Amino acid sequence: MAIDSTAIRDYFGEADYGNNHWAAWAGGIWFTMAVWVVGQMIVGIPMIIGIISVDPNFLETMPQPKAGGPLEAMALPAFFLTSLLALLMYFIRHNFSNQRSALNLAGIFAIISTICVIIFVHSNDAESSAFILGYIGKSKIVYAAMLLIFPIVAIGIYTAQRVLHRRSLRSLHTSAPKYRWGRMFFSMAVFWIIAATLSYVSHRTGQSPAEFVFNPARFWGFALISLLLIPLQSATEEIVLRGYLNQGLSRIIKNPWIIFLITSAGFAALHLGNPEMAQGAEEGSKLITLSGYFFFGLFACILTYIDGGLETAIGVHAANNLYASMIVGYDHSALPTPTIFKIGFNSDADVLMTLVGLSLVCFIMYVTRKQLPQSA
Repeated sequence: MAIDSTAIRDYFGEADYGNNHWAAWAGGIWFTMAVWVVGQMIVGIPMIIGIISVDPNFLETMPQPKAGGPLEAMALPAFFLTSLLALLMYFIRHNFSNQRSALNLAGIFAIISTICVIIFVHSNDAESSAFILGYIGKSKIVYAAMLLIFPIVAIGIYTAQRVLHRRSLRSLHTSAPKYRWGRMFFSMAVFWIIAATLSYVSHRTGQSPAEFVFNPARFWGFALISLLLIPLQSATEEIVLRGYLNQGLSRIIKNPWIIFLITSAGFAALHLGNPEMAQGAEEGSKLITLSGYFFFGLFACILTYIDGGLETAIGVHAANNLYASMIVGYDHSALPTPTIFKIGFNSDADVLMTLVGLSLVCFIMYVTRKQLPQSA
């Protein structure tokens, strides 16, 4: 059964308007990354307060930064230098020159700056992330602070969309005339029904036996934070990866499936520091565990392909994360919050459930899709 590509062409076509020069996309990615760095500093304050509240002596156990090579040592200074040069070139382009050379240089410096901050974060973030994640299930303040970084990133990408590209926020979310809330909530319901059914089957067959661990004294506080902030976290990841990056890459790559492979690989790479990856490495199944993230990203791209917008991808992503943070959890989870049920970590079963569950979700969302109005 072939999927009509009209919807995805309409969605990618939203990037044809406004400022679609490649340097604007490079600048948008750089600006979002810079906002993320600043956001880390902002949320770091309540995060430290939360850690101290449960572990006053945390500084004694906190991992010390490791000395990296010359490349890592130069990454942060190079980030600031190339950022200043990018801003200078953008300023020159808009105030003193109408030549494209200044804009091209700004884009090049923005790309170099983004690469530098990625190198710096990667060299310092692995052990620190694992250390912080250990306190998420112990402190609601740490959990909320961790999730609050995502709305801050959303502000960055929205600013780039409005200021650099001079396009509406609607065009980043959907090719429909307006955001389809009903479609999003429907996809969430579909995912929860399928996930609950698969969990029950896995429990009854002994593939992933579930243990009832509900503790109301701990559950409800974390559940409230999840309900308030998990949808924002999930939406931000979809807006950045399946939205902004997919639309940007469509400017230079015409085959949407190649774009989907690239952004799905990027989605998987962003989760390399998750505790599931470390556990998978210990059990010799790191690639299988990583493939689960890749397939999730790819199915989210397919949902965008089907609908010509992010509504269902956001709905499924939010439903998945809410399910994992509230209903069924497991040890070594990136969301180690109190849940109602608990299962053992099983990367093979998890990837299989991802493939089966999301295939069913995509099928249902495909057969229930509606043609976009011609005015869209």
